[in-house]
Amino acid sequence: MRNRPASMGNPPPIMLTGPDAHSAQFVLAPEIPPAFASWTRHELPGGQQLAVHPRLPLTVATRGERRIALLGFLLDPEDPGASDQQIAETLLERCLRPEDALVEAARYAGRCVVVASSGERSLIFQDAGGFRALCHATRPDGAVVCASEPRLAAELAGAELDPAARAFMESPAFRKLWGRHWWPAPRTPFLGVRRLSPNFALDLQRGSVFRYWPSGRLAPLSVGDGAREGARLLRGILRAAAQRYPLTLFVTAGWDSRLVLAAAREVADQLECVSIHYPGGEARDVEVATDLLQRLGVAHRIVHAAEKPSAAFGARFEEHAFLAHEPAAAIAEAVLPVLRGERVGMTGHLSEILKGYYTRPRILGPRLRAETLAALAAMQGSGYAEAAFEEWLASVEPTGAAHPVDLFYWEQNAGSQHATWMLEWDLVWRDCLVPLDCRRLLELLLRVPYRHRRIGELHRRLMVELWPEVLQVPLKGRRFPDRARSSPAEDALRNLRFVAKELKHGLGYLRRRRRAGS
Repeated sequence: MRNRPASMGNPPPIMLTGPDAHSAQFVLAPEIPPAFASWTRHELPGGQQLAVHPRLPLTVATRGERRIALLGFLLDPEDPGASDQQIAETLLERCLRPEDALVEAARYAGRCVVVASSGERSLIFQDAGGFRALCHATRPDGAVVCASEPRLAAELAGAELDPAARAFMESPAFRKLWGRHWWPAPRTPFLGVRRLSPNFALDLQRGSVFRYWPSGRLAPLSVGDGAREGARLLRGILRAAAQRYPLTLFVTAGWDSRLVLAAAREVADQLECVSIHYPGGEARDVEVATDLLQRLGVAHRIVHAAEKPSAAFGARFEEHAFLAHEPAAAIAEAVLPVLRGERVGMTGHLSEILKGYYTRPRILGPRLRAETLAALAAMQGSGYAEAAFEEWLASVEPTGAAHPVDLFYWEQNAGSQHATWMLEWDLVWRDCLVPLDCRRLLELLLRVPYRHRRIGELHRRLMVELWPEVLQVPLKGRRFPDRARSSPAEDALRNLRFVAKELKHGLGYLRRRRRAGS
């Protein structure tokens, strides 16, 4: 693959040379370039036009001057049989103003971009995880343009590569991440082109971006109540997905895919599970998954990925997505015969938000610095990344709804890194479903005290509620009891382990900072 940092220049004129080019992507602008003539068109209020690749579903509901445009899909855990059209109509009925859609969409799961309009005013926002990527820019004439990836948005806006971004791509901080690189949001490699992060919305007329979540504190919830209600919502999401799509779950030895598997108990006979063996991967992921799925009687396939994609597939992958990841291309090529562009892939992403992926600075309290975040993101020493994270920090208010470091993972790792990976894989799957990608569900589970989430108690309780038998095989080397309640002594021991881990992570983090001279 040719996409290397040193080779990056200004984007060439848009030329869609085949049906794979920018598969399942969209563009939004006052005028749509001729290159998108084969894409589905829709006119929005305020003189904006939408062009959608044929593989990306577009659903529109209108009533007078009000309109909902849905790019992608949504699932209703309370009404699994509801279609995208029915969900769009329900949103329209409940939303008298565009801002209302930010609240009403929280009840649904799915990977989507929503445009909510009333009169000449429109707001655009994404699913809770930000997995339907959205980049935007304001042209010199004041018009707002949007696209799925920064290269297309730059072409629509006439933007050039940012010299500071080029220097970042040539820096050691970026080069050591090559192959698993990601961009510090809200920046992109192009001047004036921004990535819309999850929990933010864009006003299409004003070109202004604002944070709409978190908006206040979340009332605490016991781990038992959280597990019971969370399990109910997860079941509903999987029921809805199975009624619409053929599903493929990617299974490892870890927590996240195990939780999704447990949620799929009622539809397990319709489920196909896949484990991927790739260079540098853990053999345990395949071995544990095979053992568990054989015991449960769930269909399972093992896919072997090469270190690099073939030249032909690499070229397709590179044309489809800007700065495409070569390892992701190799794995995508390996699973293409399984997914064939027809199956919806399921993953356990966003689970890390609940568990506290970045635990190291928690002992230092909620006050974070951009240098700390750059170190967590493995971009330490990069002034460009630190400036981007400083800008992000300015948007964070200590509301108590989510710890700032969890928001960082949510809006940076998930909303930038994982969203980019999913966009790349749009070349090989029909779409991607993350069952936890439901704001109502995430809010519910975040209400459970952190100590129960960090030590795995919440995940264990969820699995017990959903499908206790998934715990019969050790998970990441740990065996959990298959009962819903633990004894006071066990709870006390877990809490002691929790405190010990936090102290260990915090002291280790301080030592590393001292050695680095910061």
